Amino acid sequence: MIGSRPNPLNLDEETLKQPLSKITDLLYIGNLYDALDHNNLRANQIQVMVNCVGPMTWLNIKDMAPFPAYSVPTDIEYYAYPLAQPFGPTIALAHNAARIVNKCLINGQRVFVHCLSGRDRSPTVSHKAMVDADYSPEKAEALIRQARPMVKIHHDWWEDGKV
Repeated sequence: MIGSRPNPLNLDEETLKQPLSKITDLLYIGNLYDALDHNNLRANQIQVMVNCVGPMTWLNIKDMAPFPAYSVPTDIEYYAYPLAQPFGPTIALAHNAARIVNKCLINGQRVFVHCLSGRDRSPTVSHKAMVDADYSPEKAEALIRQARPMVKIHHDWWEDGKV
């Protein structure tokens, strides 16, 4: 437990203190705990959720007792792309996730992208979607880092030949 927030996923304190992050008016990034906070999703008027959490075979489900079962409010469109680490075999899924996020940005839908900690997969997918929506790579990265300074954006995912 960190503060009053149970921490069965053993996320570090910096990650747990980082709230759901507004990157642009339409794009939000966060972690699994943020995805479970339906009230906050509604407060931010999230219309689409893109889940990039990889398979969690290591998780003892009893440890998740303080949290509701993973569910998505019925008024939120939902997509799941289980991006596992190491990322190699799931790069095609990352491209598909980025396409969905890009489509949401172009269509003016408010989208929340999350992974387990909100540090690697969700910022990387979001960055790609922003670049595909005509943000410069530098501007996209600056906006993401302004809201979530601890992120790691995997630019190498999108290099030719990775898929």
